[in-house]
Amino acid sequence: MRGWSFILFLFFLSEYGFGSERITERERSAQTKTFNWGAKLGFNSTLPVVNSLVIDDISVGAENTRVEYKVGYMAAVFCRINFDRFFIQPSISLHRTESEIYFRLPENMTLRETAYVSDLNSRFNLKINSFELPVMIGYSIVKEGPFGLSFMAGPKIKYNYRIRYTTNLDNYNDIYTSDDRPFRMNLVGGVGVTLWRLFFDFTYEVGINHREKNFKTVEDHVPLPENIVIDKRLNMMGFSLGFLF
Repeated sequence: MRGWSFILFLFFLSEYGFGSERITERERSAQTKTFNWGAKLGFNSTLPVVNSLVIDDISVGAENTRVEYKVGYMAAVFCRINFDRFFIQPSISLHRTESEIYFRLPENMTLRETAYVSDLNSRFNLKINSFELPVMIGYSIVKEGPFGLSFMAGPKIKYNYRIRYTTNLDNYNDIYTSDDRPFRMNLVGGVGVTLWRLFFDFTYEVGINHREKNFKTVEDHVPLPENIVIDKRLNMMGFSLGFLF
């Protein structure tokens, strides 16, 4: 991912160069066209919020859970329809996100209840691959020559085509999935900075609460011995670098 960002930056330098006289009205008009399209690459960090975790009808309190953020990546193509300072920007993107949920089981659980648990300190490692369709409505606060500053917000439809958990709950490093519905609807807001045709976006995505249950192994679909229910929300921060055509 870093390599693609570096290639994109080199392309920008070779095509335009800093201080080059080639920055003409054609470049300044890139932001004033009625229609643009572009592509971007970036990074994301998933911020899971666990509202409740239940194992075999025993609740693991919020005070016994914590999360660890990991860096994922994304790639997207989009089009932009401009109305003076306003614009509509639909896009399609591919995301890979990762996070870990650590929890401590209640110490008063019986041996039967902990028979499949490797220790009282356990974890879920979550990896999600998704296709995402955000539709952003934006407003350009600064739109002078080659420079631009805009705010944008809108809904996003997510299709999680691959959800994988790994856990130490059964003393094995198997991979699990759940019967979670693959479609999600989230809200996204962000800030964009444009320099000629190069732009930087910072976004924050707010997830909607949902539950996951009926975990089973990926290979043979054998259910986990524990009845696990996770009620969570996955928020996400993102940073991307792109090029506007």
